[in-house]
Amino acid sequence: MSNKITPLQKLDPTLPTRLPAPPRRQTTSDYPSKEGQLTPPSSPRKTRHSSIAAKQQTTNDYQELNDLSISSIKSGANKKDSLVPFINASAKAVSLDPLDESMKTTKTLNNTRLPIPIPKKPLGILKCKNNTCSECETQTIEETVTVNKDQMSTKLRKPEIFASKSIKGSPRLTVCPPNDILQEQIVKERENSTKLSASLISAQGVISQPDEKIMTSDSNESNCMDRIHERLQLYVDSEEVSHEEPVKMGQKRERSKIEAVNAKTALQHFKPFLSPFEETEILKYHSIYCAGSHAKKHMATTDQTPNNYGYDDENGDYQIIIRDHLNYRYEIIESLGKGSFGQVVKCQDMKPKTKDKIVAVKIIRNKKRFHAQALTEIKILEQLMQLDPYNKHFIVRMLDHFYFREHLCIVFECLNMNLFEILQKNSYQGFSMALVKRFAYQLLTSVKFLGENNIIHCDLKPENILLKHPDKSGIRVIDLGSSCFVNEKVYSYIQSRFYRAPEVILGMEYGLPIDMWSTGCILAELYTGRPLFPGENELDQLACIMQLLGVPNKKYLDRCTRKKQFFAYDEGDYSNFTPISKLEDIGISASDVKKLRENGYHTVEAIAYAAKKALLAVKGISEAKADKLLVEAAKLVSLGFTTATEVHKRRQEVITITTGSKELDRLLGGGIETGSITEIFGEFRTGKSQLCHMLSVTAQLPLDMGGAQGKCLFIDTENTFRPNRILSIAQRYSLDGQDTLDNIAYARAYNTDHQTTLLIQAAAMMAETRFAVLIVDSAMALYRTDYAGRGELAARQIHLAQFLRQLQRLADEYGVAVVITNQVVAQVDGGASMFNPDPKKPAGGNIIAHASCTRLYLKKGRGETRICKVYDSPSLPENECVFAIHEEGITDADE
Repeated sequence: MSNKITPLQKLDPTLPTRLPAPPRRQTTSDYPSKEGQLTPPSSPRKTRHSSIAAKQQTTNDYQELNDLSISSIKSGANKKDSLVPFINASAKAVSLDPLDESMKTTKTLNNTRLPIPIPKKPLGILKCKNNTCSECETQTIEETVTVNKDQMSTKLRKPEIFASKSIKGSPRLTVCPPNDILQEQIVKERENSTKLSASLISAQGVISQPDEKIMTSDSNESNCMDRIHERLQLYVDSEEVSHEEPVKMGQKRERSKIEAVNAKTALQHFKPFLSPFEETEILKYHSIYCAGSHAKKHMATTDQTPNNYGYDDENGDYQIIIRDHLNYRYEIIESLGKGSFGQVVKCQDMKPKTKDKIVAVKIIRNKKRFHAQALTEIKILEQLMQLDPYNKHFIVRMLDHFYFREHLCIVFECLNMNLFEILQKNSYQGFSMALVKRFAYQLLTSVKFLGENNIIHCDLKPENILLKHPDKSGIRVIDLGSSCFVNEKVYSYIQSRFYRAPEVILGMEYGLPIDMWSTGCILAELYTGRPLFPGENELDQLACIMQLLGVPNKKYLDRCTRKKQFFAYDEGDYSNFTPISKLEDIGISASDVKKLRENGYHTVEAIAYAAKKALLAVKGISEAKADKLLVEAAKLVSLGFTTATEVHKRRQEVITITTGSKELDRLLGGGIETGSITEIFGEFRTGKSQLCHMLSVTAQLPLDMGGAQGKCLFIDTENTFRPNRILSIAQRYSLDGQDTLDNIAYARAYNTDHQTTLLIQAAAMMAETRFAVLIVDSAMALYRTDYAGRGELAARQIHLAQFLRQLQRLADEYGVAVVITNQVVAQVDGGASMFNPDPKKPAGGNIIAHASCTRLYLKKGRGETRICKVYDSPSLPENECVFAIHEEGITDADE
C-alpha cells in the first residue's frame, strides 16, 4: 500500500503514514453475513480510501463487536441501553485509546466528513473497582473539533460530553458519556441526509439514525460509569463544561450552555485552586459558574485583615488578576481603564442563556463615599432601563450589579472605542458633516430622554460616548457616576473643564441646560477636531467663553458665588476690602499710589492699619503725605467703636474650610476659620503637612461642600509640598487635577527675609484674585537656623513678631484663613512633672502663642490614625479626636 503523505500529516507531522479507517457500509456483495451479524473481510477492499485502511483491526475485535450487537438485538433492549458498551467496543475495534486528547477530521464514505482520532498525549485510563464491568474507559478531550464545512465548532472540555454536531449531508454524530447535569440529548439528522446503518461505527462514536434518541445507559453498568465520572470530575473545572443542544432544520444553534453547581460541589471540585479565604467565601454563594482555576491567585487567608484580606491596594482599589473570577460568575479577561471611582475590567459571563457573554464590569473603590455615589448611579440606571426597555435612547445598559469582597460592582454591556480615541486616530481632523449629524441625533436623543426624566448627566464629553460597534456609527452614552436628579444635586463642582458650563464655573445654581452646553461643545469638536473652549485652567476657560460670548453683566454676576475668584475687584464692588486705587479719587497722586503698591500696600485697609513710621519708610512718602494718607484712609475704613451686634453679624459671615474628616470638623466647630491664624504643631510624622495639602484642595470647593471657593497660597520652608498628593485629594472630590494645581500658588522660602518678602507678593496676588487660604509650612523652621545662638534670641523674636503681624494683617484685609505649622521642643527646665507628663511644647515661645488664634496639637496614633487636640482657642473647648491619613487625604478613622 502506498505511503503517500495525507493532508492531516501536513498539519501534524507526528501522524503515521497510514491511519485506520472506519468500517464501510456492509453489503451482501462484499462478504457473507448472518442475520444481524458482521463478518470481517478476508482482505481489505481497494478503494480510494485504501491509503488509510485499518489493518490493525483483528478478527477478535470484530467478533466482540458482533457479540455486543447481536446480544442487544436478541434481548430486545432499547437502543439507548446498549449504546455505551457499543461505543466503547467501537473504540477498541479500531485499536484506539479512548483517552486521545485531540481530534481532527478527514473525508470518508460518500464524501461526508467524519472525525477520526489523532493520538497525541494519552492521558491514561481510569479503571473501575468493579472487575466485572466492561465500561471503564472514558474519553478526556480538550480540543476544538470542526465537524462540517460551515465552520461550526464547539470546545469540548475534559471530560464532560461530546457535543452533538451537524454534519452536512450526513446524520448527526453523538457521544454521550454519563453526566449528572445533562440527562439526555435529542439528535436529529437533516431531512436530505443519507441513511446509514445503525451498526456503522466511526472512530469516535455512533452515527445515529434519523430521529433516534441517544441517551446515557440506564443499565446496571451506569452505576459504575457514574463512579468513574465522579473521579474524573476532580480534574474538571465546572465552568468549562460545555455542550450544545441539537437543532432542527433551518434553526440557529444556541450558545454553549454552562450549568452552575452548588457551593459544596464546587468546593470539592475547585479546592486545589482556591485560597483559604475562598474556601470559606464560596459557601456563601448559591450558584457557582467559575472559580478562576487558571489564575495566579492571591492566596488570602481569613487571618489577613490589612487591605481587605490583601485583595485591595493602599488606595482601596481591587487588585485585578487576569483569568480570576468576580462573584464566581465573571472571568476577568483584561483591564479596560482606571479612574478616581475605581476601575473597569473586561469579563466573560459564564452563566448560560445570557445574551451578553462579554461584559464590562465597573469595580468601585472600597470607600464609603464612592459606594454612595455608585448607588446613585445604579438607581438612575435602573430607572432608565425601566423607562427604556428596548434601548431606543442610546444609554448604556446595566446588566447586573453586586457586592464582591467589599466592592460594589456594576456590569455593563461591552462597547468599543470612544469618540475622542477616534479623533486621535484621525489625527484630529474632524468628521464629515453626515457623520456628525448621525452622532448629533443620537446624542440629542439621549440628552432629551434624560431631561424628560429630570436627570442631569453632569459629565458629557467625547470620552464618555462610545461606539457600539467598531464599524458602525451607533453610540452609547456612558458614565452616569456624576449624574443626579434635578432635585437631588450632590456636587457643585462638576463637568470636565472643556465642556463645563459658565454657571458651574461661576458657582451659580445649575440644572438641565448644562448638558446642552456640553453637547454643543462636543459637536463642535467632532466637526472641527479641536475643543471649542480649550482653556488651560478655569480662569482661562472663562476667558475663552467671554471672548466668544462677551462679559456677563453685573446682574448676572451678583448671583455668582465664585465671582471674586475670576474678576478684578477694582472693576466692580465684589469684595470686602477697598482697593488702594480709591485714594486717587480723594487727591492722592497716582505716583504715590504706585509707590505704596510696590511696598505691599494694595488696599485702603492696609494704609489704615499701618503705623505712621511704616509709611514714612516708603521712599517718596513725606511726613505730610503720610498724615494725609492716614486721614483719608480713616474716612473709608471704620476704625472706631461699633456694637457687639455688628461684630456678631460679621462673625456669621466667617467661612470654615473642611479638613476632610467629619470628626475633626466637629472638633473645630466646622473646620478651619477664615480671617484668623490657626497654628498646627506636633512632632514629625504627625500629619501637619498632610493637613496642609488637604486644605489646599478643600479651600477650592464650593461653599455647600465645605470649601471657600478660593485659591491657595503655599509657602514651603521645609520642601514638603508634593503635587501628587494634591492630585489624589482632587480625585476624591471629583475635581479636575490640572485646575486644582493651577489654583495653588507655590513658593519655596530659603531664609527668614525671603519668607517675609513673599508675604508682600502674596498681598499683591490677593488684591487681584480671590484666595481663601494662606499656608506656611513651617513658620519656625528658618528662624531656628537663621537665629541659632542665644545672643540672637531677641532679634529672632522681633523678626518673628513682625512676620506674624503681616500674616494677621493679610487675614484681616482679605479674609483668608492663615494656617501655619510649627515644630516642638522638649521642656528641660523642670516644667514636665507628674501633672504634665508630655514634655513637648511648641517652638517660638510666647510670640507665636499670642499671634495664633487657634492652636492644634497633633500626636501619633496607631497605624494611619492621628490624634488632634485643641491646645488653645478663644471659642473651642479643650478636647481631642482621632482621624486618619489615607491616599486621598485626611479622613475619619473608620473609613
